[in-house]
Amino acid sequence: MVSAPDGAWVCVLTTGSHEEGEPGQHILALRSADRGQTWVPAGEIEPATGPEASWAVLLAAPSGRIFVFYIYNADNLRELPADEPPFPGGRTTRMDSHGVYAFRWSEDGGR
Repeated sequence: MVSAPDGAWVCVLTTGSHEEGEPGQHILALRSADRGQTWVPAGEIEPATGPEASWAVLLAAPSGRIFVFYIYNADNLRELPADEPPFPGGRTTRMDSHGVYAFRWSEDGGR
């Protein structure tokens, strides 16, 4: 969470409609103008319909620009080699912990 230039709090979170690590996992941004009493959805950073996006971190620059950095399965891979054990057959279909380290920014206070 960071403070926007207008004093609002901006928060990002990883969410999804299924279990952690399953397809549909994505990142949302939220804003609060009342110090966390209420939160307004500011939007999706990556959509639930795209490849997995996870583990976002915010940075507020002195210029007022707000950056979000996150892991993004940009190649939309569906299976990777993994250690056996714990992964049967030495393969995993969990795709939320690899990919590119992506970023986006906001110049409107996280809206």
